[in-house]
Amino acid sequence: MEYYIAVTRDCNLNCSFCFWNNIERKKNYVKLNPLDLKKFIGKTKNICESESNIIVFYGGEPLLNQDLIEDIINVTDGNKIIYCLYTNGVLLHTLRKNILNRLSYVALSIDGDREFNDKHRGKGSFKKAIDDVAGLKKVFKGEIVARLTLTPENSLVKSVMGLINYFDHIYWQFESSPVLENSHNQQRRYNQELDLLLDFWLRNMEEGRIYNIVPFQCILTTLLWNKKVESLRCGCGTSLIFIDTDGNCYSCDELVDYDQFCIGNIYGEIKYSGEDLYKKMVCYCEKCSIRYICGGRCISAYIKYPREKFLFYCENSRILVGKIKRLLPRIKEIIDKKGYSRECFDTFPTSHIFEGIP
Repeated sequence: MEYYIAVTRDCNLNCSFCFWNNIERKKNYVKLNPLDLKKFIGKTKNICESESNIIVFYGGEPLLNQDLIEDIINVTDGNKIIYCLYTNGVLLHTLRKNILNRLSYVALSIDGDREFNDKHRGKGSFKKAIDDVAGLKKVFKGEIVARLTLTPENSLVKSVMGLINYFDHIYWQFESSPVLENSHNQQRRYNQELDLLLDFWLRNMEEGRIYNIVPFQCILTTLLWNKKVESLRCGCGTSLIFIDTDGNCYSCDELVDYDQFCIGNIYGEIKYSGEDLYKKMVCYCEKCSIRYICGGRCISAYIKYPREKFLFYCENSRILVGKIKRLLPRIKEIIDKKGYSRECFDTFPTSHIFEGIP
């Protein structure tokens, strides 16, 4: 199981496209009791088959509440748990050593275009985060991941290239928004920029360097190893529980404060209803040629956004998968020529930290 734990709703930034902007930040709550959380994990960890359990410290900005992070690690450590931190990065220099030493992954929400990043996340935030990442890499034994946001305003290529030499893995996600304006132009540019980025990725692969661009590797490994994806890659409905600051649980972090989608509380029982939502959503997927490569699109978008916007996300997935499919013969040839092993591409074991396919 994977547990996203909101240790606070407070944040030190005010990113313009953050879906938490629609959620009450200063909600009154009782502090999560780490011992109760440990009991809850003990009760729910076998909902799905997994070799290990994952705890992702989330917010708001989780580094604003390091006391709780430390307490949770202290009571849950030793239970085959992988610890991850999801942060905006500008407070990484304050990260306590005893927390850092237990983390396997640090994921940053950041954009590689400095001007765009600072416009939407706060002036100077890009440099602060990158400087802190540079310092972190000197002492951190785990892996550092960048998650950038694609909007109609920014460039995929510029954002990825601005980050690729600072991070171990790169992932992008489309802005979570019901707005359809400029979506056609965004999709056209996405199509074009994917070609440029794939060309860069393959040229480097031919020269002996594999950049860990998560969406490319996710689709490639699915095709190479003939995987059949029959559930949402994000884990919603099967293996993910989001725990809010008051102990309420949801199948997805974007459904927080929607009472009808609360599946219970850590102090009581939970009804894991995400699978029911998935069954309703896949009516869009039944005749889709990439259904078992993709696994299905975002349940939150399906619930909250117009049908046209949900289908916009679907079409973007088809574009990306189609390009990888067409390049598969060339990729196989490179793999054979260079002697790359499966492990060279299947490098992201905790794939639910990101959806795999944007």
